[in-house]
This record gives sequence, C-alpha cells and structure tokens, in this order.
Amino acid sequence: MPYAKLDGISIYFEVHGDNGSPLLMIHGLGCSIADWPPELIRLLSTQHAVVIFDNRGTGQSDKPTIPFTMTDLASDAMGVLDTLQIDRSHVFGCSLGGMIAQHVALNYPTRVQSLILACTSSVWGHPKFVAPAEEVVAQLVKPSSGDRAQDIREGWQILHTPAFIESHRDWLEQELQKLLALKYPETPDYTRQLQIGAVLSGHNTYDKLSQVNCAALVQIGTEDILIPPENSRIIATLIPNAQLIEYLGYGHGFLGPCEEQAAQDILDFVAANEMTI
Repeated sequence: MPYAKLDGISIYFEVHGDNGSPLLMIHGLGCSIADWPPELIRLLSTQHAVVIFDNRGTGQSDKPTIPFTMTDLASDAMGVLDTLQIDRSHVFGCSLGGMIAQHVALNYPTRVQSLILACTSSVWGHPKFVAPAEEVVAQLVKPSSGDRAQDIREGWQILHTPAFIESHRDWLEQELQKLLALKYPETPDYTRQLQIGAVLSGHNTYDKLSQVNCAALVQIGTEDILIPPENSRIIATLIPNAQLIEYLGYGHGFLGPCEEQAAQDILDFVAANEMTI
C-alpha cells in the first residue's frame, strides 16, 4: 500500500486519475479518505490526478498519541507530494483541511498552483472568529458512543439543515450504508482532540492571508452552523483577488449534496489557473 514516511509517521495516500495536473485534497476533523463524497472524487479525477490521504491519526495512517501542530499537518501534506515527486499542485481543503491548506499555502508558496478553501476559517477561538453555537460545538466534540451509524446520524444535525435532513433522509441513509460497507478504520476520539488542540494552539492566519500569492477559490454553504459562512467570507476578503462561491440553502456538509456543481466549480477554477506561475 502507498505510504509517505515522514519523521517516523506513515501517511496513507491514494491517487485517483492519471490525466492532467495534480490536485491535493485535504479533509476535515476526524475525516479519512472514506469520508470524501465518491462522486466528487470521480468527477475531479476525470481531469486531474487527485491525491487524497488520511491525515495523521485517521484511516490507515499512523495514529500518534502525542500532540502535533498545524505545521506538522501541513508538513504531512507536503510529504505526500514529495513521495509522489510532485513539485507543484493545486490544493483543496475543507473545514479543518481548509485550515491546513492555508498553512500549506503560506509555508510552501512555491508548491501551490492554486488554492481552494471550503467551509473553513482563518482563526478559531479568536475575536475575529464568528463562532458556532455552544450546542453545535458540544455535538462536534461528543465522544464516540460505540455505534458508528448512530454517531454519524447524530452528526447530520451540524452538517445539514433540518429541512435537508427531512427531505433527503433516504439519500443520507444510502450514503451512510456505503460508508459503513467500506469497513474503513474509524478515527479514535483522541485524534479529534489532538486535531482540535492543534487548531486552538496554532491556527491563526488572519494577518497572513494577504501574503497568499496564488489564485484562490472559497466555497461555502450559506446555512453552515459549524463554521458559520461569515468566516469564509472574511477569508475571501483577505486573500488578494479571491473568488467566492456560495451554495444557497446548504450547510457545512454541502460537498456531498452539491458534488456535481462543486466539482464543476473546482474544475473551472483550476482550468483558469493552470498556466499561472
């Protein structure tokens, strides 16, 4: 199996598609490769070599129990590209992955062809941060019950709007069963705590995003209650000439329900920025 070996940490990765320029995908809190909407990855891989990986602590990557930093997580992402001998890549990150992607763009500017940030923030627990409600945070940090299906169902309430859950319950259940059928390793609770710790102790790019020197696209669901969309709108004002796309009526988990439109928007943006230096 393909692993990047990085300072004693093994990071599992996959490459989907073999045409076009590379597109590195960085996922969110507690998420692994299995949590990407499959159709989103398929659509993107029709035109790009899509690189997906398990952040440290998730999936088939190593699961260290000692604290790590946002710099470590960004370094892991670069280590995957190094292993693949990719000098420059388009970089997409959603939620926590979007935070990591910001550090990638700031710490490794020559490695990033373009930057796509979905449902994320430049800070957390900071005066510039538009915070979610306490009950949303409580659900986010809730320990596993031991019933993976039930935990995922309970998580829907912070990923989607009540109206969407009611009208798309059959679709949500089908996606849930597909995920469970993969039998992919579940992320331990302590990994989520370590990831949250990395954000709280070391994620603040607010005063640095003006330094991003590549084209940027920001995508948000307008009804996001986990990372309120104002945070992404702020990012779009901080990065020079960033483009903002809003998906009306969708929550934090818009990438699944909007996978076709979101994929097309990403493909169009990347195509427009293929030749920039």
